[in-house]
Amino acid sequence: MNNTARFVLLSAVAAVEEEESRASAGAAGAAAAKTRPTLDDYLALSDFKVFFRVTQQEYNSILPILRLPDPVRTSERDTETAAVAFLLALAFLGGARMSALKRIFQRSPASCSRIINTTIDAIHQKWKHLLDINHGVNGLLSPVSLDRYAKTLSFQGLPLRGVWGYVDGTLFPIARPVRGQRDVYTGWKRIHAIKFQVLSTPDGLIWLYGPSAGRRNDNFLLNRSQLLPWLRQNSHGPEPGRRVLFVYTDKGYNTHGRFIAAYKGSFLTQNQKAFNRKMASYRIGTDNGVGNRQREDSLPPA
Repeated sequence: MNNTARFVLLSAVAAVEEEESRASAGAAGAAAAKTRPTLDDYLALSDFKVFFRVTQQEYNSILPILRLPDPVRTSERDTETAAVAFLLALAFLGGARMSALKRIFQRSPASCSRIINTTIDAIHQKWKHLLDINHGVNGLLSPVSLDRYAKTLSFQGLPLRGVWGYVDGTLFPIARPVRGQRDVYTGWKRIHAIKFQVLSTPDGLIWLYGPSAGRRNDNFLLNRSQLLPWLRQNSHGPEPGRRVLFVYTDKGYNTHGRFIAAYKGSFLTQNQKAFNRKMASYRIGTDNGVGNRQREDSLPPA
């Protein structure tokens, strides 16, 4: 047998083996799909709320509102119903490990990861406009809402009247990158990180601006976020009166109009120190909100 004939024969054998391998994999995948639990199986779990962090009633209410594509298809052609894909995302965001997801959803960790990422991305693309602070002026950050926030804080004993929210800068530590290490290194904390500006309200809502390089200071993010012009235009109560309202922040910032920072300097009076302590005690909600977000982001990656 000459070399040409041998090459043709080997190529034919390889093609047949590859086709058989694909057929075997397809059959295995189909068999696995048939044995996977159904949506009813998940809804019947006795510890549904513990695992997915919502009740069955809450889940059934939220799912149609999200308007997820059905089915959810990943770039690697994983396919899952919108109902189960949303459960996968809820379980992961609730802290479930990939080993648990593999066992419960009868999928490989890679497949679970792709479906989770695709589902979360679909939700973000559909609803990200709600996270825009400019969108909030018609609802959560309307003059009526801001006035209610300010009255709530005053009722709780805040010494400065007319404050409806808190602003703070927060660092999210990251692994040291191969390139651009100087941009994300902060000498203050001596870590590599990205930075966000957080605006929080008394009801726990968080409005983020970022990310920015970790080396940037708080005032840089403040200027880039265009928060100050937004406050000048929108930080007021409803008609009639339109009383001027403020946000408060720590001494890492400078005071600008409706943006009030803590007293700073080496020679503060006792009253100024007491004022700073009292105002800082109400920032716990902001710190808790950011801490919760960091804990969620520090979960094992999908």
